[in-house]
Amino acid sequence: MSMQGFLRVPDNQVNENYRLKLDNFDELDAILSGVDTIFLDEREKNIIGTHYDVDEMVITDGSNGSRIVGEGEIRIKAVKCDNVVDTTGCGDTFMAAYITQKLLLKSSENAGNFASRIASEKIK
Repeated sequence: MSMQGFLRVPDNQVNENYRLKLDNFDELDAILSGVDTIFLDEREKNIIGTHYDVDEMVITDGSNGSRIVGEGEIRIKAVKCDNVVDTTGCGDTFMAAYITQKLLLKSSENAGNFASRIASEKIK
């Protein structure tokens, strides 16, 4: 399950332009009940913490790579890309590639490395 969007709420306090901020909410425990893996970025992880009963948290951080937190922590390096064209949808691409490989290979580390390579190709 992707956390993208769940924690985003309007923040009109910054200025008159519409902006978003991240915030936790009470129903999050119920939403995550029965979820095996959640995908989120570092800012979202800092909002919700790590106390949820999920098998894995896949935490992305753009060009800094990602982390897969489960029984331990696996660090995945970002694949360098010299020709960034558009990063729109990169997180979705990473998530889809990760899930596909995880289902096929059962290895979080291999799935994370594959997803990093595919996400790098997407932004070219």
